[in-house]
Amino acid sequence: MRHLGMPSRRVDTGEGIELHYPGLVVTVGWLEQEAPGVQRRVLALHGTGPRACTPRGLCPGMPASEARRLYGPVAPVERSYGSFLEYQPEGLACWLQVSAPRAIVESVAVACQP
Repeated sequence: MRHLGMPSRRVDTGEGIELHYPGLVVTVGWLEQEAPGVQRRVLALHGTGPRACTPRGLCPGMPASEARRLYGPVAPVERSYGSFLEYQPEGLACWLQVSAPRAIVESVAVACQP
């Protein structure tokens, strides 16, 4: 919150707290059980606004071909909630999930598993 300011909305999901900002949702929680003195960590980011860009410069609103150019070619992954381009660096528990159902990036998300 130091960089983003106060969220417009906070939602307790039971697994973490969603902090809602214009075009961006940040989910924070504990990688293990909540305990005194243990800080929450960012568990997920979900960006839909034009300024919610990845470090390599992929932003919602760009052509899906930019995801392939910046991150490499991948086959779309079908999930129960949509089709995505997913990029997971080897050895990391986090991955980039790009929603681009009509050849335009609708959202970029990063999720992590403990």
